[in-house]
Amino acid sequence: MSPFGFTPDNNDEENPKPDDFAAMMRQMQEQIQKQFQELGINPAGFINPFANFAPGAKGQQEALPIATVRDTAKKFAQTQGSQPLGTKDVTVVNNALEIAELWLNEATVFPATAIGAAHTSLSRLDWVDETLPGWQATMEPLATGLATAISSLLDQAVTGQGDGQDDAVAALAGSMGAIAGLLRGFIGSMIATQLGQAIGAISSNATGAHDVALPLLDPARPILIPENIEKWSADLEIPKTEVYLFHALREAAIARLF
Repeated sequence: MSPFGFTPDNNDEENPKPDDFAAMMRQMQEQIQKQFQELGINPAGFINPFANFAPGAKGQQEALPIATVRDTAKKFAQTQGSQPLGTKDVTVVNNALEIAELWLNEATVFPATAIGAAHTSLSRLDWVDETLPGWQATMEPLATGLATAISSLLDQAVTGQGDGQDDAVAALAGSMGAIAGLLRGFIGSMIATQLGQAIGAISSNATGAHDVALPLLDPARPILIPENIEKWSADLEIPKTEVYLFHALREAAIARLF
């Protein structure tokens, strides 16, 4: 019986063996590594969370390792290229946002965001750093819930196989707390890697902080990425000042909504 995808196929439910646990962990690791490879990720670059397993061990992994998200996103962004900001870029963005804010003050009832000394123009790599806390706040509950659900299913699978018939199964069930901790860490690493790739991909196309319609900045404020605006408008026969004003208006308006 195989209640869910990470448990090994085992039709000998009436005679569980202590070695079944090691086989289960090996099969689980192989399946997850295969999923990494299908995503184009080298699993050798990650620590094997099952290598140092011992009964009674405590799992202290983060639900969503933010360092993994940041490193993956930046590596992905670097493969797409990330140009440093120039003085001209900063000036063009600031001018566009000033005009946009003046127009929005007259056209809307939503109050202006407090920009202060905060950056209004960012490179792709800086955009990753600025928006990372927002991504973490949005995705961490998902990672926690998924890890808890899978751990619960694994607990039910092992407990259901024993029915009090064998001491080995009882001992295995007693180790579920440690297994759950390892699962949380490894699932968190998988989600962090996929999220990092997604953020890195978005950084090469997003023109501002709010293109994904999520409140990624706290407090919300308008931010533009000049390199991506230039890419977006490359084939348009429109003056650059109008292009930047369009993006500034959209970004500043969305920031006011958040």
